[in-house]
Amino acid sequence: MNLISRKQREIREREERILEVASQMLGEMGYLGITMDWIAEAIEYSKGTVYQHFRNKEELLLALLQRRKGTMVEMFQRAAAFPGSSRERITAVGEAYVLFTQLYPVEFSNLPTLLSPSICDKASPQHREELLSQDQECMGVVTAVVEEALANRDLMLPDGLTPVDLVFGLWSAMYGSLTLMRTAIPFAEIGIPDPHRTLTRNLQALLDGVGWQPTCDEFDCQQTITRVREEVFAPELARLDGEKPHG
Repeated sequence: MNLISRKQREIREREERILEVASQMLGEMGYLGITMDWIAEAIEYSKGTVYQHFRNKEELLLALLQRRKGTMVEMFQRAAAFPGSSRERITAVGEAYVLFTQLYPVEFSNLPTLLSPSICDKASPQHREELLSQDQECMGVVTAVVEEALANRDLMLPDGLTPVDLVFGLWSAMYGSLTLMRTAIPFAEIGIPDPHRTLTRNLQALLDGVGWQPTCDEFDCQQTITRVREEVFAPELARLDGEKPHG
């Protein structure tokens, strides 16, 4: 049994508090509005205590992104283990990504800033390496579903298109669409009443286009998504429901 000391527990709890405050400030004021002084004031510790955990603001923000990426890896792993066909499991991973962006909208919206050279270059090599490792894990989980589909002959990619190419195509389509959904674009007024459903249809059409079996006319995509949400991500859905204003 791996037991940690009271002091270690206190350090972890303090670091978690620092990251929570940083996330809140990032959402309210943006990157330029965050200072180590304000974070120290918010957690009621000295600035020196904050620097004991993170050597600068950039390293703190990269650590915040790492924490969220760790959650993404875990959600992807659960989705990839969904019992069903490879087509259902790649659909499950897509739903994991959608839910992740809803759970952590601040980090998702600020992703280009958090991954910019102005932040990454000021973080320690260890933090950069850990972030790279998490990205590799995410890609590995999704690519493994594609490779299994190829091995099972559920999928036959066109010449020149690799599993990683397909994963990048799906990722970029989702990232672009989910980013647009966080803008003030009046989707309903321009003929897109349900952008999430439209995104799902486009992704499934892409999978049909590369011949991933079973195709949309052979399985119910929305039913699969409902099962994934209920069977795999019930805790995340409960949290999202709890964050919604009621009444």
